[in-house]
Amino acid sequence: RDSLEWTEEQRRWLADGLRHTNAGQLLLEFKYTEGLTFAAIRQLIAYDYFYCEVGKRPLDDVACFLIVARTPQGDWGDKFGFTATEWPGVYQGSEIFTKRIKILLLNELEPWPHNAPLKCFATKRKERDAAFATMNSSGLEHLSTSTEKLVNGLRRIFMSHTLQVEELTPDRVMELGQELMDAVLKYAPLEKILSYHKPDEILNQYQPEQRLAGLTKEQIEAYLKKAKLTGILHLSVDTLKDTKLKQKYFYLQKVFINYLFMPQ
Repeated sequence: RDSLEWTEEQRRWLADGLRHTNAGQLLLEFKYTEGLTFAAIRQLIAYDYFYCEVGKRPLDDVACFLIVARTPQGDWGDKFGFTATEWPGVYQGSEIFTKRIKILLLNELEPWPHNAPLKCFATKRKERDAAFATMNSSGLEHLSTSTEKLVNGLRRIFMSHTLQVEELTPDRVMELGQELMDAVLKYAPLEKILSYHKPDEILNQYQPEQRLAGLTKEQIEAYLKKAKLTGILHLSVDTLKDTKLKQKYFYLQKVFINYLFMPQ
C-alpha cells in the first residue's frame, strides 16, 4: 500500500485474515498441491525472518499468511500449533515459533465477495464454482484487466469438470463458444483485429459524421479541394488523339497527384 494505513476501499477487497491486520506489508505463501506441512511453515518463518532482517522492516509492519488450498485432515491444529479465530477458515499460530503466522484454508473461508478471489483456487469444486459466480456478480472480476484475465484463465483450466457434469445442449455449446470468442476479442490488440478487414469494410460501419470526428473544418475542406482537383484530371484519354499529348497528360497527372499528396 502507498498510504500509512489501509483505506476502507482497500480493505473491502482483502480476504478474511488479511483485512484484519494493520501491518503495511503482507507476506503470503500459497500452497496448492503441497498442502499444510512443517516444511511449509518453516519456509514461511524463514521468509519472514530474512524479509524483516535484510529489509530492516519492523516486525509489527509485516504480517505472515500461509494460504492452503487443500484442507488438512485430523487434529492438525494441535499438531502444528494453530487455533481457530472468529473468522471461519482463518487460524492463528499459538506457539512461540508460529505466533506470527496465520493460516487461511480456502475451502473453509466464508463465501463473501472479498474472499472470492482466493477461493477461486479452492480444491473443493462447490467452493470454487461459487467463488467464480461471486466474482462475476460482485464486479470484482472487472477490477482490472489482469484480474479479468486471471479469472478467465482459471475458468478454462477448471472447465473440464464442468463439461463432464453438465448437459451439453447445442445452445450451451454455442454459449461456450461465444464466451471464448468474446474473451479473445476483448484482449486482442486493436491493430490485430483491424488487420482482418479492409478499410472500406471498417468505415462502412460508421455514419459520415462519425468518420469525420476529430477532423477540423480546414482539414475537411482541404481534402475536398484535393479530391475535386484530382477528379478534373480523370479525363477520358480517348479524347486525346495525339500520342505526344497523351504522354504530356500522363506526366502532368503524375506530377500533380504527387504534389497533392506530398507531406505539407
